[in-house]
Amino acid sequence: MTLIILLAAAWLVTPGCSQIDGPNFSGKWQSAHVTLEIARNGENYIVKASNPAGLANGTFAGPYKDGQIAIGAPMVGNITCSKEGDHLFWGGEEFSRVPAK
Repeated sequence: MTLIILLAAAWLVTPGCSQIDGPNFSGKWQSAHVTLEIARNGENYIVKASNPAGLANGTFAGPYKDGQIAIGAPMVGNITCSKEGDHLFWGGEEFSRVPAK
């Protein structure tokens, strides 16, 4: 019984995309070219993207729908999460979570 409780607790606090109330996209994510800072705002997620090369910069918003964040214009596309919960995919880029300091 204790083992089940410990496993359930570990699952709840494990960072990544999977959480009880839906994915945990919130946090800072980094690809080879772009940094994303994602925060939940009610029913939507706010995505701040920055790229030193100047492409894909800006703040975007979209709801969580069907297992992904649906970003609308001007940067249309869906942000999806790997099955393992440690990578995001958006705009042809693969992002890894940046550990909190």
